[in-house]
This record gives sequence, structure tokens and C-alpha cells, in this order.
Amino acid sequence: MSVKKFFCINTTKEGGMKTFRQLRESSKPVFKKKMGGYPVVITKTSKGFELTIDGDKVDTFKSQKEAESTAKQVLKDLGKIK
Repeated sequence: MSVKKFFCINTTKEGGMKTFRQLRESSKPVFKKKMGGYPVVITKTSKGFELTIDGDKVDTFKSQKEAESTAKQVLKDLGKIK
């Protein structure tokens, strides 16, 4: 009779399971800049590039370039930048 060891891939260094907050914070910001006085953040997630303007999620895009151009266009349409 042999004893098999199982391991979980969703563990932290402490050995416990990751929390939802830890999983959510695993997305990396790839673009962080102020445009027209408003903070614009683009993060890389598993679904694509997520655009956030002033803490509000705008949308998810396939490319970072597309997200940056949308951020400029949104702020331009709102009259925040020229």
C-alpha cells in the first residue's frame, strides 16, 4: 500500500489557500498615468486589457494600444482634455 502526496497549486508561501483579494490583485498594471487630471490605469488580466478611469472600469480590450486610444477619446468627449 503506497501513500500518494497531493498538492494544491492555489497556495501561498504560508501554505494556505489564496483569498479572493489575492487572486484579484494578481493583475498587473501596464499603464498608469494622469490624463487631464484624472488617473488612467490599464491592467493586464486573463481576459485582456482592462481600462479604468478615475477608479471606474470602462471596458476590457484586446490590446493595450486600443485601451490607451479609448481613454484619450473618452476624456476628449467629456471635455476633460483637448
